[in-house]
Amino acid sequence: MSGRKSLMTLESMLISQPILQPLKRLIIERTGGNPFFIEEMVRALFDEGALVRNGTVKVTRSLSQLRLPPTVQGILAARIDRLSPTQKELLQTMSVIGRNRRAP
Repeated sequence: MSGRKSLMTLESMLISQPILQPLKRLIIERTGGNPFFIEEMVRALFDEGALVRNGTVKVTRSLSQLRLPPTVQGILAARIDRLSPTQKELLQTMSVIGRNRRAP
C-alpha cells in the first residue's frame, strides 16, 4: 500500500490529530504499509491501553514505551494469549476442524 493510502487508513482509525503524527509514522514504518497489519497494530494498542478513546484518541505512553510486535503473527499471538482458557480451547478445536466442515 502506498504511504498516502496507509496514512488514510490510520486517519480513519485514529482521527486526524497533529499530536498523533509521530505514532502514525511509527506504525506505517513498522507495518510496511500492510493494511491488515496497520489495523491489527492499532487494535492491539487500544487493547493494551496504550491508546484510549474518550472523544479523541490519546496516547497514554511515550513512543519508546510502546510494545509493537514486529510481525502480524506476533500481534495475533498476543491476541490469542489474552483469550480465556475456554476461548483458547475453542480456537484450537476450530483450527483443527477447519472451516469447510459440515455440521452433523
